[in-house]
Amino acid sequence: MEPWAKTLTAIVGALRAQGLSRVDELRRHIEHLAPQDYDRSYFERWAEAFCDLLEEKGFTSRAEIGARMAAIKAEIEARP
Repeated sequence: MEPWAKTLTAIVGALRAQGLSRVDELRRHIEHLAPQDYDRSYFERWAEAFCDLLEEKGFTSRAEIGARMAAIKAEIEARP
């Protein structure tokens, strides 16, 4: 499992443990992914659905997630 997939699994588990999300909510978002997302890996589909769920619940937005991902990528690429 990729490190990011382990992190995603931990975040999903933490939100469930705190009562902030339920497995059926994530499943609903997975089932409503766009057809072009069906060819993605299991955890990529999970990540897309989880981003939708986080946005739906008002925890964050796709724009905020994208900005943070870009910042992390730039930080990694700047390493010697």
